[in-house]
Amino acid sequence: MRNRAGVTSPAGVGHARTGRARPRRRLALRIAGRLSVAVVVVLTAGSVFLYAQYRGVWDSISRLDVSGLGTRPPSYNSALNVLVFGTDSRAGLSPYQQIKLHVGPPQESRTPTRSCWCTSRLAVTG
Repeated sequence: MRNRAGVTSPAGVGHARTGRARPRRRLALRIAGRLSVAVVVVLTAGSVFLYAQYRGVWDSISRLDVSGLGTRPPSYNSALNVLVFGTDSRAGLSPYQQIKLHVGPPQESRTPTRSCWCTSRLAVTG
């Protein structure tokens, strides 16, 4: 057999270049291509699922319009005030849900939860 340089090699040693990839290399490329497509599909499906879960939680938060409460004090910076108010009710939870959510059994009275946060948008975005 002669190679491109014109050098002869004994029969059975080396491969004559025909311009085609070896069968094993083609198989490996085919497997790698299908695997990469599968990874992209799984990552895309997972991202869509997680975004749907996030939107489900975000859309379940009820909002209240509190306009018309009078004049607001002047704003001196771009701070953001957030007021969160809620109650802690565990009535209606099954024993499995109590274990899963790490909460105790329902009690007669729970105190309301109040929280107020003040953040500077400059510190968050800048």
